[in-house]
Amino acid sequence: MSNSWGTEGGGSGSIEDSGESSGGSGSGTLSRLVIKVPGYDGKAATSYLRLGAVPTTEEPGAALAELIDPAEAFIDDNRNRGGGSSQSEFDNSGGHGLAKATRKEESTRLHTKGGWRDHSDGNRITTTTGDKVEVIRGNYKLLVLGRQDDPDKAAAFDISGGLIQSGDIAPGSITEIRWVQDVYSGTWHVLEEAEKGAQKTVYHGDIEETFYGNNLIATTGSEEPTQPIALQAGSRPASLKLNPTIVEKTWATKITSDTGSAKTPVPSITETTHALHVTSATHCLISTEHTNAISLLSTTVAGTILETQTAALQMEFSSAALKIEAYAGALTVEISGGLKVELELSGKFAMSGPLSVELTWGYNLGLHNLKDELEVAKTELTAAMDTKITTAKTEITSATDTKISGVETKINNTKTDLTSTITTRISNVATALNSLKTDLANAHVIT
Repeated sequence: MSNSWGTEGGGSGSIEDSGESSGGSGSGTLSRLVIKVPGYDGKAATSYLRLGAVPTTEEPGAALAELIDPAEAFIDDNRNRGGGSSQSEFDNSGGHGLAKATRKEESTRLHTKGGWRDHSDGNRITTTTGDKVEVIRGNYKLLVLGRQDDPDKAAAFDISGGLIQSGDIAPGSITEIRWVQDVYSGTWHVLEEAEKGAQKTVYHGDIEETFYGNNLIATTGSEEPTQPIALQAGSRPASLKLNPTIVEKTWATKITSDTGSAKTPVPSITETTHALHVTSATHCLISTEHTNAISLLSTTVAGTILETQTAALQMEFSSAALKIEAYAGALTVEISGGLKVELELSGKFAMSGPLSVELTWGYNLGLHNLKDELEVAKTELTAAMDTKITTAKTEITSATDTKISGVETKINNTKTDLTSTITTRISNVATALNSLKTDLANAHVIT
């Protein structure tokens, strides 16, 4: 019979066979059976169902069917299932085991293999009161144009190779699923991207998140926010890297944060912050900070350091074997407006810049290890006494020598003075005696 699709020739509807033999042993067997309705609702709108082989003439809906290119029919036709860096030819994922060439060869027969083909220029509505089961041994693809004709703006749903991948014009769709060979002996790598999207999630309930793996990387913003970027799965720059404003707010009855444990500590933690202005404020009834480390190194480099603390009681406990605080700024100011208690159970080594000012209003009480204090005091006292005794001995020896020399000088001076005085007086007595002798001689003569 005729395979024409005009409104005439079929009347209100017809059932046609191809008039061709299947070529098998059953002579006269139909190669296809077509049920068609060339018009309805007073319009030239066709609906038909074809079972069997594909005719050589064009059928209604062929333009829509051709939107699915057999060379790119299913995502799995070009999917990397080998695990290598390049698109591997073979399947090492433990899936269907088909090489890429085999997958593509089967998809090229999409429109020519025959089977079931139906089309309607109108609507198609299917209802089922009971259950419905569909078993598809091959692949499945759904393309919904959304009342427009550009397939790039349509929504697609692809189930091929045992994987489900969907995509549409809205942001946040999976762009790639591929098999990668890694330390886990191979795993599926799923890439999901969103460009210029806005997402809001409101959830009421309990959430528990658990992650195991080698890497967990989170990146927000970019070091070069003005440079255009392309999605990882694309090749054309699509948008600018605009750094966002981040606002995080948390209200909770209790917050507990643990990193590592005593049994399994984290080998290394590095935290780096680069900012023009950093403000940190904590308002609480009690603030407790505990650090237990073999070495605690803290370095602050700044032009000016200002720390203001106002508390009725301030206590700092340090149990580290070595604690070093180094301030390389031009000015270091520590102000305490209440009771400050510092308890040092180990050595303390502090280095300050050219100027260090510490102002305390209230009581400043320092508690130290008494035994260490006594040992230090004993050592200092012994050293001081030895120094003072040595100094006193030196001073006494010097003073004694000086005084003995002075006494000797005075004795010599006194001896000289006595000799001079005695000689002078003897001379005076001799003169007096001579004068008396003369007087007596003159007196006797006169008498």
